[in-house]
Amino acid sequence: MKMSPRAKFYLGTSVFILFGLVLISRVVDTQEYWWGIAFFSWIAIGSLALAQIRCPHCGTSVAYQGKLGQLSIYAGLVRTNCQNCGYDLTKK
Repeated sequence: MKMSPRAKFYLGTSVFILFGLVLISRVVDTQEYWWGIAFFSWIAIGSLALAQIRCPHCGTSVAYQGKLGQLSIYAGLVRTNCQNCGYDLTKK
């Protein structure tokens, strides 16, 4: 099944949140430190994985929102068009 970059990002974010909620519920229920380590590892790995979803035209991450001075801003909302080249991210 071919998906647009925008759809891939939203699907990945949904899976990321779902498993994150399961992990955080385990942290709260058991209060064991290794569940906390698993949760924060999940956040780090998931963030890096979502950043790898890129515009097929220019290769910029679809989470890229622009620059604030010299700082690149990445956010959880994906725009319809690529911030770098203007490519339609809803195309399959």
